[in-house]
Amino acid sequence: MESDDLFAAREAAWARMSPRPPEDDVPAWIRYPARAIALVFVVPVRFVWELVTRTARLIGAALGWIGVYLLWLPARWVWLHLIWWPLRWVALHLIWFPLRWVWLHLVWWPLRWVWLNALWPPLRWTGINLIGVPLTWLVVHLVIVPVGWVAVTLVYEPLRWLARAVRPAAVAVLRGIEWTFDALRWLVERAVVRPAGWVLRVLADALDWAWRHSVVPVARGIAWLWRHTVVPVARGVAWIWSHTVTPVWRFVRDDVWRPVADATRDMLRALRGR
Repeated sequence: MESDDLFAAREAAWARMSPRPPEDDVPAWIRYPARAIALVFVVPVRFVWELVTRTARLIGAALGWIGVYLLWLPARWVWLHLIWWPLRWVALHLIWFPLRWVWLHLVWWPLRWVWLNALWPPLRWTGINLIGVPLTWLVVHLVIVPVGWVAVTLVYEPLRWLARAVRPAAVAVLRGIEWTFDALRWLVERAVVRPAGWVLRVLADALDWAWRHSVVPVARGIAWLWRHTVVPVARGVAWIWSHTVTPVWRFVRDDVWRPVADATRDMLRALRGR
């Protein structure tokens, strides 16, 4: 079915791409003989072709079904149940498991016991007493002790002596910095913070008095004027607009403008059609 749909789509696309003159432009003495020739030769050939292709497709589908369900599936079942699974069972139970048992019990465990009980303890004792202990002694007496002596003699003692020598001067410098910081803090507090606080407090009191006695009354007066002058005037203008201008505009729009526009549109349409 998919091949039929593909063939039909290809034929339709080829028909759209190929330019054909309309039948009205082809003379009758050419068109009718061409149709007769097509009916006599092309249609039987096309019918035979369709019959052969559909028969071949049906035979192919039948052979495919026979190959799958009568050959492949039975052969697969025979292979799995009569050859593969028996061979696998034989390989596992008669070859692999015995070889594994022989390897574990006759090779691996005896070799492991010999290694743990006969080879590893002497090798361990030899490594500890003949290699580890002498190597540790050499590292301690030839590396750690000289390095420690050099660090104590050439680094720690000079730094300790320098710290003792510099400590009084460092203490004096730190105390001087502390006294300077205290003096600067006292000076800033007395000369800047307190006068600034006093000035800010005076300014805040003045601004508060000015706000309460000047800005608030003016704002209340403006609000009273707005409420008693602007709002009534706006309401009057809105009332006049809604009762005079709006009815006039609706009358002009509905009773004058729309009829004139409709008449003009009908006249232009009549002139255009004419």
